[in-house]
Amino acid sequence: MRLHSLPCLTILVGLALAVPVQAFDDLLDAAGLLPAAMAQPQVFTYAAPLGGFARSKTPPMIEDMQLAQALAAGGKDPVTGIDFSAVEGVLSLGAPPKTITVLLGSQGFVSETPQALLSRDFADRAIGDITVYYRGEDYAIDLAAVRDPDPLGSGMGKAQRIVPGDEFLIRTAGWPEMESTLQQLSAPPPADGMWVDAISALKQVAGDGAQLEMASGWTMDAFSAGPTVDRSTAQGAKIKSPDVDAALVFPFALIAETRGAETAALHIAIPYPDTAMAQAAGETIAARLEGLPEGVGQPQVTVAAPRDVAGSVPVMVLSVETPAGEVAGLQALYGRWLGAIYQRSFSPLMSSL
Repeated sequence: MRLHSLPCLTILVGLALAVPVQAFDDLLDAAGLLPAAMAQPQVFTYAAPLGGFARSKTPPMIEDMQLAQALAAGGKDPVTGIDFSAVEGVLSLGAPPKTITVLLGSQGFVSETPQALLSRDFADRAIGDITVYYRGEDYAIDLAAVRDPDPLGSGMGKAQRIVPGDEFLIRTAGWPEMESTLQQLSAPPPADGMWVDAISALKQVAGDGAQLEMASGWTMDAFSAGPTVDRSTAQGAKIKSPDVDAALVFPFALIAETRGAETAALHIAIPYPDTAMAQAAGETIAARLEGLPEGVGQPQVTVAAPRDVAGSVPVMVLSVETPAGEVAGLQALYGRWLGAIYQRSFSPLMSSL
């Protein structure tokens, strides 16, 4: 756990990303933050390329372009004190301006950040035992700082609240998001909940040693013309339109790309209230994927049984595999899938066609 054990940042247990499963564990650590981000169709994005961002042949799929450029360039950034060569994963939750960004990296990758920020007239504030470095009013943009080479300013001089830890850095543009994030992460990571079910099922299907390189979470509203479902529980999902396919009523979908020693795969993971519904949904989505013009081969459907935790539900995981050496094509396909989701035209998951 490197995101939890707050408020004592210095005792976080670091698990090196040389063990690929760490990326799954980072996402499980953050599972407690995901339900609050479900007010928007896009819940989160996560990127952790095998070998690091600077060595990746595929540009990082991170919407903050200034941050993405710093990650791709690598090296020690003199403006923020961040060693971008040591950043191993990036998690982004929520929608602007209330986005929460978390950088995860090797121990000490932001050890120089406090001094770098204070030297740039950032102030500091204590929240419990945590020091937050900040500049600007909540969600403010400083047009005079637009050209500043600050990879955390999003190219627009955004207000910042920064918490550097041993193996992570948290950034928000407003105090409410920072305070709620610190409160959530001060508790142990959740053992229950549908997000934990879905991430655990994905980890199981990907197999031992597989690296979670890219992932994103979406509520059902991303696949419909408007709100169609109660997202609070898989059991409580209720169709609000007679045109909705019952097999495609779900609280959220987790889209991910993983890479192992021999194979790489795209996955769609969705929790359902029972195994029969999960299996039926998998068959429907697989048939739709096979009908796409670009073709995806033969999708494999796995229904992961509920975990041995009260309230756990089955999870349908659909996977499209290729040899690991062809991962670039798979990553491009992941990008096209996301592009279609943004345009509300990803037909395999659309609740009505």
